[in-house]
Amino acid sequence: MDKKRLRKMRIKQVSVINTLIIVFIIIFFTFVGGLEITQSQFFLILGIIILAQTLVRWFKRKSTKSIIPVFEQVATYEKQKMGKEWKKQYNTGTISNLFLSGIFLLQAYLFTGVNDRGIHIDKGFMLVTFLISAVIINVALYFHIRKVDQSHTASEFKGYTLKSYLIGAAGGVALTFIFFTGLIFYVLTFR
Repeated sequence: MDKKRLRKMRIKQVSVINTLIIVFIIIFFTFVGGLEITQSQFFLILGIIILAQTLVRWFKRKSTKSIIPVFEQVATYEKQKMGKEWKKQYNTGTISNLFLSGIFLLQAYLFTGVNDRGIHIDKGFMLVTFLISAVIINVALYFHIRKVDQSHTASEFKGYTLKSYLIGAAGGVALTFIFFTGLIFYVLTFR
């Protein structure tokens, strides 16, 4: 793919992803702010959405088809460029989503009953959390795009999936620590 078409495709990809993030934030605040839902209902809805997405991925069986044309174009390009590592990344993503869905469904089960209360969120805190998440997604996407676009052979991707997931896990642990430290500071200072 020539550089001009590649750049155009990547700009579309980043634009669509960021638009989806904004839409998700709007839906989240509208949904949680406008409806009285319990914690178990919230976790159940998230678990079902992620499980449905996982099942679609599983039934596609490594197909690059997507309802969003730019995602299909990107997947076809990356599958061709990354070779076997693309399949590893696809399978690992599917398993990760299945695990995440299971966690949300378990949370829904655990919150059902006596401990099940309505969700009341601090909108300012949640907005900051979403914005930080959006920055992290964009930074991770930037490094992924750079790695894929600057590589010339599939052999350059050997171990890429494992390395990127290990970096993501280490970053996730660090961000969780920072998030909970910030949450404790926020609760102690502003409550």
